[in-house]
Amino acid sequence: MLRLQARSRPGRLLSLVAGLCVSLTALAELPEPYIAELLASGTYDQELCNTAQLQILNAQPGDFTFNTLVAEGGTFITEQMDADGDSNTVSVASLTVMVQISRQNLAVNVACKQINQARANDILNLQLPAPPGTCRDVNELTYRLALGELTAEQRRQYLADGVPLQFTDDYRAVAGGEWLPSVVSDFITPLGDPNQPEAIQIQAPSVQVPWPGPAGDWFQGTHHCKLITLAAMQRWMTVGSLRGDTELFPRPRPECTEPSSRTSAAGSCLLYFGPAGSQFCQDYSGSGWNLSSAHEDCDIRHSSKTAWDEGGDKYTGDGGVFSAESCAVRGAVAEARESPFDVANSANIGTCVFRCNTPAEALWHQLSPMPGDPDGRMMARTCDLFLKIQW
Repeated sequence: MLRLQARSRPGRLLSLVAGLCVSLTALAELPEPYIAELLASGTYDQELCNTAQLQILNAQPGDFTFNTLVAEGGTFITEQMDADGDSNTVSVASLTVMVQISRQNLAVNVACKQINQARANDILNLQLPAPPGTCRDVNELTYRLALGELTAEQRRQYLADGVPLQFTDDYRAVAGGEWLPSVVSDFITPLGDPNQPEAIQIQAPSVQVPWPGPAGDWFQGTHHCKLITLAAMQRWMTVGSLRGDTELFPRPRPECTEPSSRTSAAGSCLLYFGPAGSQFCQDYSGSGWNLSSAHEDCDIRHSSKTAWDEGGDKYTGDGGVFSAESCAVRGAVAEARESPFDVANSANIGTCVFRCNTPAEALWHQLSPMPGDPDGRMMARTCDLFLKIQW
């Protein structure tokens, strides 16, 4: 795949992009009509996860049908990637992150849950050519398209006076739980003098879980990406890079230092989460939860390891065990030791804060060790904030 790295200022950058900004046929392995239609309809960012899935798989439009699941409210809930051989369908989950700039909302990055090439070849009976693509490939494609969409004068000014963007290899999270709370701003770095950077380096957060074969679980065979939008790159080229901005866009959300609450007035859910191999009690701490919505969320969980093993090929289960009381008040540690949970050494190991300081905030109290992580150090990397909460 064609690589473009804008590593220096004016003249050298201009020579790097010459010939790339005007011809769609040179942009990527995706066919010109596919890209041209997205640009003409203004839906490139809206369809970014589909484009990313094609590049990750090194596939072509028409190899399969897309089922795009769009997450609402700024968070993934049940939206998951999948592949179905009977219908020749790939499900991709998409979440767009917005920031407010000059009183206007701008889509700045998109999180994409996707399957990897091995899973696609196996489930869809394909023989997609190696190598598979990367999240970096998608960001570089978007960069070239953004450059090509500028007017001749805008392009001349950006190449002559603007701070270029430089792309580096993807950051590979150790697990999906680490990827979910990651903020793209933490992977966008000014190079050189922070106040007058020579370039802005972009690294894409990703999580890549191998596919073990036909018996693979739903969370295996994945290649997720958090990607920069065309809109954000175009704004940088026409505004931010020319006026001396030192960040590509404002941080989408502040760093989490304390949840909005350390308990719940909307009830709690005792559940087992297979990817972590642990039993949890979830407090619905955010202001947007009520007893009805919390109960509804609990109803899609798996209650125990036994329940997970029986239905672990799906993200959703037959339901956790809901209580109108918080985890502490219901005595979740003691409850987890009882049948059907049978967590003999249940203890409050620590608490993961998810969707910190949002209406959908939730506290996942870890009640059993994750395999290979008895003290919760790995869990600390999988959430917005990890707390030691004693009941």
